Amino acid sequence: MLKMIIGFLIVAACTIIGANYSDIQKKREEFFFCLSDFNARLIMNLAYKKENVKRILEEEKYVHFKEIYEKGQSGRTENLFPKYLSDEQKKIVSEYFLNVGKGATKAEEEFLDYQGKIISEQLEICKAERIKNKNIGEKLGFSVGLVVFILIL
Repeated sequence: MLKMIIGFLIVAACTIIGANYSDIQKKREEFFFCLSDFNARLIMNLAYKKENVKRILEEEKYVHFKEIYEKGQSGRTENLFPKYLSDEQKKIVSEYFLNVGKGATKAEEEFLDYQGKIISEQLEICKAERIKNKNIGEKLGFSVGLVVFILIL
């Protein structure tokens, strides 16, 4: 009886671990969606209000980019990005926040348009990965848990 309870707990734990692995893909997609929204907001701002980038970062939905921006302006970006981003994605975000808000109006507009395309590409890559690996984490976790459960019995 104790083996059965331990086995069920192991299956549940492995399934949860697998589901958390699948959440990484979703978090990446949400990060780049929010970054794309921020970039679009900067483009609109550049055309009409011409507010400071720091002022826009104080809005509630962009506040998590504030620390990345402030440290990016000083060039210190190590250990600053979410752990779920790949090294290539960290490099893209680092370059973005290192250069945003530094150019004249025309140069800034060209920079934001170019970076918007890169961010959109990353967003599409993240969407494709999430769709491809949608349930694989849960299924693998459940399978490993079942194997351990069978070995316990």
